[in-house]
Amino acid sequence: MRIQLAVVTALVVALAGCAVTPTDISDMSRAAAEYKRGSDGAARVIVARLMGQKRSDPGRAALVLQSVCMPAHKFKDASELASRALSVADKSKLEGMAELYTVLGMAKHEMGDTDGAIAAYKEALRNRGDDHTAMNNLGYAYAEVPPAGANLAEALELTTRAVKLARRRGVPDAQVGVFMDSVGWVQYRMGRSDEAIVTLTEAVELCPTQADVPYHLARAYLAVGRRGDAVVMLRRARAMSPGLDAANRLLDSLLADTGAPAETTAPGRP
Repeated sequence: MRIQLAVVTALVVALAGCAVTPTDISDMSRAAAEYKRGSDGAARVIVARLMGQKRSDPGRAALVLQSVCMPAHKFKDASELASRALSVADKSKLEGMAELYTVLGMAKHEMGDTDGAIAAYKEALRNRGDDHTAMNNLGYAYAEVPPAGANLAEALELTTRAVKLARRRGVPDAQVGVFMDSVGWVQYRMGRSDEAIVTLTEAVELCPTQADVPYHLARAYLAVGRRGDAVVMLRRARAMSPGLDAANRLLDSLLADTGAPAETTAPGRP
């Protein structure tokens, strides 16, 4: 999941702001186990019950969905349950509303609904304008929307500000690395590949376990003709996540010497 690490701080905030009992934690673990064994219906019942216990608390709903549905890659469940929770949430709890909209945005993004994700992230920022996670995710989503060049200036502003806020707030390096990756990806999409290489190299160092980061760096390397360096990064991405299809296709193409071109203009959607 591309932005999985970007919710760490929001999760900590949610824990601090919600009355989470040992029973709640046990139930969330049980729901996660049900998803793991393929008993999705049983998991959804537990999740819905957990969210219904304090149905007006958006922060609690966000916490449950972040802890159970998103790690299990049950994005449709997360989207449906988040939408349901938003319809009954106490809208005066602005921080919780921002968290819940961010979860909804992540779920929609992972389902391929980029427009829906963008709308959700905008709502998150409407509730909490300095939410660095929503900023990062909105900027990254903008970078995924064709045609190349649309909203990229705003995307760069959002992702750059998210990095500054995250560092100021002392978030872990791995999360800062995810945000740096977003900055570098936007720079690459703008055709500023030399800058992207510098940014993405730092992101790889800060976040050594997220396969998308070396994949993005490989794309930037190709854009300036550094084919060998691109292969090294793609192999790294494959070792980290063998199922990352975009990286696998590009690496196989390069290794087969099929003439994958070096990109010289603002690239299109991967």
